[in-house]
Amino acid sequence: MKTACESTVRQLNIDGRQHSFIDQGEGPVVILLHGFPDIAATWQAQIDALVLAGYRCIAPTLRGYEESSISQSYFVLDSVEDIRAIQNQLHIGKFHLIGHDWGAIIGYAFAAQYPDALLSLNCLAIPHLSIFNQGLKEVPKQRRNSAYIAFFQLPWISEWWCRRNNFAFIEWLWRRWSPSWDFSQDDIEPVKQALSQPGVLKASLNYYRHLYRKGREASQVASVKKVSVPCLVLAGENDGCMDVRLFEILQRKKPFWADYQLHIIDGAGHFMQREQPEKINRLILEWIRKFQT
Repeated sequence: MKTACESTVRQLNIDGRQHSFIDQGEGPVVILLHGFPDIAATWQAQIDALVLAGYRCIAPTLRGYEESSISQSYFVLDSVEDIRAIQNQLHIGKFHLIGHDWGAIIGYAFAAQYPDALLSLNCLAIPHLSIFNQGLKEVPKQRRNSAYIAFFQLPWISEWWCRRNNFAFIEWLWRRWSPSWDFSQDDIEPVKQALSQPGVLKASLNYYRHLYRKGREASQVASVKKVSVPCLVLAGENDGCMDVRLFEILQRKKPFWADYQLHIIDGAGHFMQREQPEKINRLILEWIRKFQT
C-alpha cells in the first residue's frame, strides 16, 4: 500500500534570494502557492493526498514570507518569474498549478504568461481579476470586504496594527474570512511565527501596496489576460473576503477559458483547503487527473 513520504524543505537561490519550498512525493509535478495571511504548510493535507495518488508536490514560500527572500519588489509578475525560476532550476516539464488567495492571483498571471508550461490550473477563493471592477458595482458588500486593502496602504499604522496583541488582527481576519471554521492556535501559530520574522510582515503587506505602485501596469495586464489553460475555480459559500456572488459573475464570462469549471463549496469560507480538506482533495484530484500527459 502506498504511503505518503516525508516532506523535505529545500532551498533555491533566485536572483540572490533564498527561497524555501516543501518538496514531497514522486511523479507528475503539482506546484501549490499559498496566500495571505498564510504559509506553504497550508497545503499539507492536499500534499499528503496528492503524494498518495502518485504526484510530486512543490509548495514554495512566496517571496518575502521568510527573511532570506525579502525583496524590494512585489508585483504579481515578480512572483510569476519566481515560479518560472523554480520550474527551470528543478528541470520541471509541464506541471499542474494550484493557488489560494494571492497564490491564485499569481496562478492566473502565470497561466497568461506561460500557458505552455501548465497542464492545468486550479484557483481557490479568488476570481479572475478581470471581473473585479464589475463585481464592486454589482456586489456593493465587496467594497466593505476589501476595505483592508486600503488600510494596508498605510505603511506604519497597518504594520503596527497587524502586529499588536500577538497578531490579534490576523486572527480576526481568519475568523471574518472563514466564519464557520473553528481553527485552533496550533493552526494559526506557525503563521504568526512566519510574520514575526524581521521584515516579513511588511513584505507580505507590500503585495497589496504594489497594486497601486508605479510600474504596476505590466502586472495588472497579466492579471486580467484571458487564460487558455484548463481552470478549476473553487469558492467558499461563506467566504468573508471574496463574496461568492463575484464568482457567479465569473461564471457568466466563461469565454475567458477554453475549459473552465466553478465549484461552490457549501459551508466553507476563505481557507477552504484547511476547513474541508477531504472535499477539496477530491475535487483537485478529479480535476488534475483529466489532464495527464
